[in-house]
Amino acid sequence: MERRRSSAASIVLTAVLMAGACSCAPSDKPGPSPTPVTPITLRIGTDDEPDRPATDQINHFAAEVKRISNDQLVIEPVWHAAGDQDNWDQAVARLVVAGTLDMGMIPARAWDTEGVTTLRALQAPFLITSNDLAGKVVTAEVANQMLAGLDKADITGLALVPESLREIFSFGKPFLTVRDFEGATIRVPRSDTSSKVFKALGATADDLVDADGNKFDQAVADGTVAAAESSYRLASFSAPTTATANLVPYPKINSLVINRARFGQLSQGQQDILREAAIETRDWAVK
Repeated sequence: MERRRSSAASIVLTAVLMAGACSCAPSDKPGPSPTPVTPITLRIGTDDEPDRPATDQINHFAAEVKRISNDQLVIEPVWHAAGDQDNWDQAVARLVVAGTLDMGMIPARAWDTEGVTTLRALQAPFLITSNDLAGKVVTAEVANQMLAGLDKADITGLALVPESLREIFSFGKPFLTVRDFEGATIRVPRSDTSSKVFKALGATADDLVDADGNKFDQAVADGTVAAAESSYRLASFSAPTTATANLVPYPKINSLVINRARFGQLSQGQQDILREAAIETRDWAVK
């Protein structure tokens, strides 16, 4: 009886092993080859050259998009996208609005000349005067409310990315009192809000660029410009300067944006990738 049980068990075990072996055998029929996916390339523009802080932000964003999308989305930077012309920030913004560029890293200050008013608070005088406060503003819910105003320009805002605090760099006597601003011409990138800030101080704001090129260096040489609004990371002038380091009129905060129609052509998953990479880039810049 014991032998019969042992024999029966052996037969069952052999059958199970054979069945398992059959189920693991490769099929003789080849399966369909996977269809290669062509990466989608999005061109992002800035007026800056590759050695500026905003370009560091673009490079970081591009790397994050590459990582999160597993190379299925490619960000292609376009440096100095507007060429040599006045209103350089606005010129790049208009290329994004027109769809000539898919995306842009546009200083928030530039949008008030383009009919967008919700970002003006970032240029309010003496309101945001520390990097810590700038970081809190761009990560708060109010940042989404400010970005929503870009819809008016057919632009989708992905994130506000802080760059640096702005200071006054004088080419002659240091700016120590309000009287030093009276009658002075100060080189200031184009922004209606920024211009009003300096007008209230008694100065004239001018980006010192026209259709014939950059007038800034000549204005410094002949003494017709008294100072420049800039940041310590960018301050590289043709003449010695004195920075009024404890006077911060406002910060420079960039808007990471995409043409709304182009954004709508992407899948929900691709849109989510861009949003995630933008937020990660913002948080990296804050840190």
